[in-house]
Amino acid sequence: LEYKVKAGYLFNFAKYVEWPASAFPAADSPFIIAVLDGTEAGPVLEQVLGGKNVNGHPVQVKTVSAANLPKDAHILLVTRTADKTPEEIREALGTAPTLMVGETDQFAERGGAIAFVRDEESVRLTLCLEHASRNGLKISAKLSNVAKSVKAKRKK
Repeated sequence: LEYKVKAGYLFNFAKYVEWPASAFPAADSPFIIAVLDGTEAGPVLEQVLGGKNVNGHPVQVKTVSAANLPKDAHILLVTRTADKTPEEIREALGTAPTLMVGETDQFAERGGAIAFVRDEESVRLTLCLEHASRNGLKISAKLSNVAKSVKAKRKK
């Protein structure tokens, strides 16, 4: 059930985040959601999101390992079992237009754009707009409004 809920969130992120035109080589290029170490999450996301479209782009879910992070993924879900830190993943992706979403509490503070945070019985979001914009992504105010916390700039 947890990953079915998160699948809904990921699909909605696709609606409320703007990617640069270069993120889609062709009008019918797939919208790629990659799942890092997603043995459990990958099949559920594929079942829920397979066959859906994001702005005319067919959704494609793929499970990846830390050794082969795809630079063409639009969303990268970093599961709590991933063996790389958010900082290491961010460094590996460089400036690729990838929305990094994680399942650990400090994920957004440590390099990701969005973190799923458990809040009693529900799932809440923490956003880091700076980390998203560094990769050329724009997060809509509508998404910011539903987040538990929004960080615009990292404290130095």
